Amino acid sequence: MQKVLQEAEKQLKEQGKTMPKISPAMMRMASGMRIKNIISMLGAAIPDEMIARVNEELNKIEK
Repeated sequence: MQKVLQEAEKQLKEQGKTMPKISPAMMRMASGMRIKNIISMLGAAIPDEMIARVNEELNKIEK
């Protein structure tokens, strides 16, 4: 997840935007949520390419 967040920060920086600070408490809360819910909460803040990248990373996890 850290890798994905770093990539998101890089992409936002390229767009002239800044990544909001994510507190440890927020990370703990998000860790218990489904990715679909997190994405819907963030809305248009997440580009489609980022969603695809997260999906690729999640698909690598053995079930």
